[in-house]
Amino acid sequence: MGYKSITLYSDTKVDYLLAIKHEADAGEIATVDDSAFEPAWDSFTDVEIVVPFTDSLISSYISGLTSPVVSYIVYRQKTGESKLVKVAEVSETVNKIRDYGVEDNTEYKWYVFPATENEFGVSLVSPLLTTCWGSWSIIELIPISSNIYNAGEIWIFGSNLQANDVEQKLDRTIFQTYAQYPKSSVGRTNYKTLGFTSLISNISSTSSTYTDTVDLKREWDAFVAKGHIVLLKDRKGHVYYGQLNNASANIDNSAGSLPTTITVSFTELQDFKDISVYSEV
Repeated sequence: MGYKSITLYSDTKVDYLLAIKHEADAGEIATVDDSAFEPAWDSFTDVEIVVPFTDSLISSYISGLTSPVVSYIVYRQKTGESKLVKVAEVSETVNKIRDYGVEDNTEYKWYVFPATENEFGVSLVSPLLTTCWGSWSIIELIPISSNIYNAGEIWIFGSNLQANDVEQKLDRTIFQTYAQYPKSSVGRTNYKTLGFTSLISNISSTSSTYTDTVDLKREWDAFVAKGHIVLLKDRKGHVYYGQLNNASANIDNSAGSLPTTITVSFTELQDFKDISVYSEV
C-alpha cells in the first residue's frame, strides 16, 4: 500500500517527519523510538523525506537537549532595556499565549526557553513587535500564584472617551512649630488615582454605527461589582494595577439610539511591572 500525502495538524507537536520506502523492522523502530535520535538522509538506506522541525515551537525536540521538552518559559524584553521579564511557564502542549503586561506604542521581543525535566535549551526569539491598540482597556486579573495572573474579562473603551486628571497621592504633612518656618513630614505613600468617561460600547468598524444595550450595561455593572483587581491601560502607554472604586452611568435621552456614557474612577495599588498577566490561546 502506498501513501500519496501526509498531513500535519496545527494542534499537534512534531519531533520530525521521516519517510522511508520499506516497512521498518524491530531494530529500526527501536532506533527511532530513542529520544536522542535525530533523523538524517543516511539514517536508513531508502529515506524519501526528512523534515526535522528542529528548534521550532512546533517541535518537542530542541538541539542540545537530551530529553523531550516538557514546558516553555516565556520572557519579554522591552527595546532599550537589558533585563528580561518573565511572562509565563506553560506546558509543551500550549502553542500560543497572550501577554497582557505590555504598554501601548512600545517595541518588544519575546524569548521562549524550552525546558526538560532537568535542563533548559537555547531560547527561540521572536521578531521585534510594536504594540498599537489606540484605546483604553480594563483587564480583570485572575490570580494563579504569587504575582502571576490569568486575564479574565476585558473591556475596551474608545468612543467619546475623556480622561480625567491623574493625581499622584503623596504623604506630605506640613506642621507649625514655635520657629519662624514650619516643619515637614515625608512618608512613603506614592500612588495614583485616575479615571475616565466614555460610551459603554464602541463604534462598529464595519458599519460605522454605534449601539449599546441594557444587557451590556448589566454586564458592566456585574463586572464592577466583583471588586477584582484589574489592569487599566490608556492610549499613550501607561499601565496601572489596581481597583475600580466607583462607576456611574448616564443615558442621553436626546439621541435616538439612547447611548449610555459611563464614568469610572480607579486607584493604583501596586506597580504593574511587579506582576505577570497572560492567557493561553
